[in-house]
Amino acid sequence: MDGQRGHAGGPPQWWRHGPPWWHRRVDEEHRHRWPWRSTALLTAFVLAGSNFAAHSQEGERAALDPFARVLLFLTGAALLWRQRYPVAVVFGTSATTLVYLAAGYPYGPVLLAVALACFSAVVSGHRRAAWSALAALWAGHVLLVHWLYRWLPPSSDSAASWGGEIVIAL
Repeated sequence: MDGQRGHAGGPPQWWRHGPPWWHRRVDEEHRHRWPWRSTALLTAFVLAGSNFAAHSQEGERAALDPFARVLLFLTGAALLWRQRYPVAVVFGTSATTLVYLAAGYPYGPVLLAVALACFSAVVSGHRRAAWSALAALWAGHVLLVHWLYRWLPPSSDSAASWGGEIVIAL
C-alpha cells in the first residue's frame, strides 16, 4: 500500500490519469500562483471601508492621514505572501494593525486583514503562530486602551471599559 503513494498526504500516483510528467506543469503553475485578486480586493475594501469608519467615528478617533493610508495599504499588501510565509504575514499584519490602532485611527475593516492572515496561518498548519499573533494584538490593544491612551492620539480619548476586553478574551 505504501508503494502506491506518490507523496505523503496526497492521492496515490495511479489516481491521476496519464504519466506522472503529464500533470507536473499544472502543479507547478498552481503552486506558484500569487493571491493577487483577493489581496487587491481586500486591500481596496479596507481602504474604502476605513474612510467610512473615519466619517462615522469623527471626533472620537484621529482622522485618516497619509501615514494611516500607508499602514492600511501595508496591512493589506502583506496578505500577498500569506501562502508562502503565513507566520511572517500573520505577525506582520498584527503589528501594522497595532501601530494603526496606537496612532488613534478609527476601528474598522483593518481587522479583516488580521482575520484573513490568521485563517491562512491556521489552514497552512501554523495554529500556534496565529493564536500568538492574536494574543499579541489583543495584549497590545489592552495596553493601549487602558494605560497608554493618555499619551496617544486622540487627546480626548478616555480609558475603555474592561467589559469589552473580557468578552474578546473569552
